[in-house]
Order: sequence, then structure tokens, then C-alpha cells
Amino acid sequence: MEIAIIDDDEQMRQSIARQVQLLPNARMALQASSVESFWEQLEPHTWIDLLFLDVDLPGQSGLDALPQLKKRLPKADIIILTISDADDHLLKALHGGASGWLNKDLSIANFQELLMVYRQGGALLSPRMAKKLILHFTPAPVTSPHWELSPKEIQLLRLFSEGYSYAKAATAMGLTVDGVRYYVKSIYQKMGVKSKSAAVKTFLNISSSGKEDSTAP
Repeated sequence: MEIAIIDDDEQMRQSIARQVQLLPNARMALQASSVESFWEQLEPHTWIDLLFLDVDLPGQSGLDALPQLKKRLPKADIIILTISDADDHLLKALHGGASGWLNKDLSIANFQELLMVYRQGGALLSPRMAKKLILHFTPAPVTSPHWELSPKEIQLLRLFSEGYSYAKAATAMGLTVDGVRYYVKSIYQKMGVKSKSAAVKTFLNISSSGKEDSTAP
């Protein structure tokens, strides 16, 4: 099994490399501190089975590089290895072709066990992110909401549902990014959710059920 890692944390790279050395029939084929360095080191016919990819990197981010990495290494399983646990990052990674997600707070002593799970066909997904994924795909109830949204909050949710970022939504609404965050916090409190994706999904479910009139005029 040929393994590679792209991570600017040298200690993390070395720790994983030592764990890989202890596994039979496994080899650390390539280590890089950035995506750019990875491309410089990658030989035309290099085979990678498993690539660990950090999100926050100097230069191009791991998430932005993911589609190109997947195109160059279509047979490789790319596992996000990061300190981030943002819902949006998780979904973007999976949509971009990532095969799993591990948080860096995992015990390096358990790394060999994780690799054995992978060899047996298991998924490499941290329990916290697995729960987030389940919640994302769990249909929200379509009962009438007990909260009332302001016109600005409704507008913001509609923009988010169309893929607007905080910055783009702020421009469209004539607000600052901090102003958008204020409305987002209010939406979260009213809906009882903890992420933008959950708020948008709940709003769309209510809208499609014809109960949007429960919001404030």
C-alpha cells in the first residue's frame, strides 16, 4: 500500500510516517508540506493508494486542490486530515471526491488500527464528523415552525440556499459581513440549529411544505 501525506505540520507528517513503517506491505511514498511541493515531487508514474490531505495549507488549500488531485490520482482514496470540523468543509470535501475525514485530535497510537480498518474496506471518518454527516442527510421535520423570521432573515436564507457566501450575501443585502453574522446568530437561535446548512435545509423544507407563511411578514 503506497501512502502519501500533504501537511505543513512536520511533526504530524513524521508521526504518521513512523506508524506506516510499522505496517506490513505499506510504504510512505511521498511527504509534502504543501500542494505545490507535492506536485513538484510527484513523478509521472507514481502510484498512490491513500493520500492524507490537510485543509489549511500554505499556498493552495487542500479543499481547493482536491478536484485536481482526484483527477491526477483517480484510484487513490483521499482522506482529509485537519483540525477543522466545519460542516461546510466536510460537505465540500466529500463532494470534491474525498473518501474520508479524520480530525487531528485523533490519537496517533490508534493510527495503525485505522489503517487496518481501511485495508479491510472500512471508512476513515471521525465519529464527530460521521454524526454531522448523518444529521445533514436526516430529513428535517416539516411541522409548522414555532419561530418567526424577519424579512432580512428570510432573504439571507434564500441567498444561502442559492450558494451565496457570507461576503456575497452581505453585498447583496447591503450589509457588512458582521451584519450577516448577526442575522445568522439570530436564525440559529430561533431555529435551534448550529450550522448554516442545517438552517437552510430546515427553511427549504418548511418552504416546500407551504408553511412559509408562519414567518413574519
